[in-house]
Amino acid sequence: METDRKDLDAALRTVLSAVSKRPGIPALSGVLVRFDGTTATLTGTDLETTATAKVSQVAAYTKGPGEPFVALIPGKLFASVVKQSTGERIEVTREDGKVRIGKVALRLLPEDDFPNVDALAPSGDPTFAADLASFTDALVCAESAASKDYARPVLTGTLFHVEGDTLTMVGTDSYRLHLSTVSGFTWVPYTAEARKAIVPAHGIVAEAKRERTRLRKSTGTVRVWLSDTHATVAFPNDATITTRIIEGEYPNYQQLIPETHEGRLTFDADELREAVKLTGLLAQNTTPIRFEMNGRTIVRASSPDLGEAEAVIESAAWHGSEDGQTAAFNPVYFLDGLVASGASSFEIRDGLKPLILRGEDRLALIMPVRMPVAVS
Repeated sequence: METDRKDLDAALRTVLSAVSKRPGIPALSGVLVRFDGTTATLTGTDLETTATAKVSQVAAYTKGPGEPFVALIPGKLFASVVKQSTGERIEVTREDGKVRIGKVALRLLPEDDFPNVDALAPSGDPTFAADLASFTDALVCAESAASKDYARPVLTGTLFHVEGDTLTMVGTDSYRLHLSTVSGFTWVPYTAEARKAIVPAHGIVAEAKRERTRLRKSTGTVRVWLSDTHATVAFPNDATITTRIIEGEYPNYQQLIPETHEGRLTFDADELREAVKLTGLLAQNTTPIRFEMNGRTIVRASSPDLGEAEAVIESAAWHGSEDGQTAAFNPVYFLDGLVASGASSFEIRDGLKPLILRGEDRLALIMPVRMPVAVS
């Protein structure tokens, strides 16, 4: 087959997100290429996540249909060869246990050892469809708070909660929580039954970002299937990510969000972000930054080994008790929540309760850090 090199490179980036990085089963380190004479379908899997992408021939550049073939090509090497090759077009052909990619010939892996992932392909109508940009923004917000601790598998996933006409996505590592909603999406077909699924979303996030960049200002729709065991997301470019749903009970996120607060701080988000970045340079080795909100708002951080830093937030205005509030937070979590929520204010009950950053269809909850009590 002969195809556009950039299209093949983009398809390989999609499927490599699912190619196994663990030694032991050589076939799982490969990308299965099925070429039917006009279109190539690339597949990668680690048995938990499966990614597929299609590369179609561009009639204006091809010499005509090519000979169909199936080949299991070492994935990482395949992608490196395509990336390092020159020219707009690249030719991929199979020949006697090898595959020739441009000027390079690679030994093939036995395709019979590749698992049959066709059975994972969803059937019937999707559970829902949503605007690509809205879906991507909401998923990036929620997934950024998911845990990286695989000893707690439930928290490594992102909760998809579909109810009524709203899709809610939630991510938490128990120290913070990000929540986002997508309204006005389409049930296909409509059903009043709520659906919940804990989805390992890292690969889906990566593909969603790539696809949104590719489309730029163009519109596009993602389709999502939620079964009892798998979640599948199909993107406008025919890329599909299927992942095994994580079993377990997700925390009741609705109970974690306080219904009342004692005060609210409004601010210019850019000014506060720069102040937290600056003072956060002194907040190392889990040292928090401290907010002092009384008359004026000051962000402070100190380290016995490094020194002290403080910044006055000129744009900040405290709306609450005259006594103000003092609270401390992990600066990385605060910055992540500020960016994810897009908020220009936060709510706080006291220095021992969660801080809430509310944006439009976005929310970030951050647990405070207990400050040591001074000994007189």
